[in-house]
Amino acid sequence: MQAIIKGLEKVRQELDASANDGHVYEVFHKTPNQFISIAELEVGSVTNLYSVVGRNVDALALYFGEDPARCPFEQVVTSVSLQITWQ
Repeated sequence: MQAIIKGLEKVRQELDASANDGHVYEVFHKTPNQFISIAELEVGSVTNLYSVVGRNVDALALYFGEDPARCPFEQVVTSVSLQITWQ
């Protein structure tokens, strides 16, 4: 999530930097602006989903008697995947 948010911030910074580049860069300025408008909505959606999944992973760790703080997301998902595969 941090990489996605930082990437979007970099695009926003480039867009802001190009705002005063003159008429020649007007099209360039418009394209990232449209992209950012859509991307910000998508990042918000992904952030929400990531949060929901994180809470579910924590609940799953608690269900199995583990401390969620000591069970990384990837470990829980891998364990669940292995359990599903064995069945």
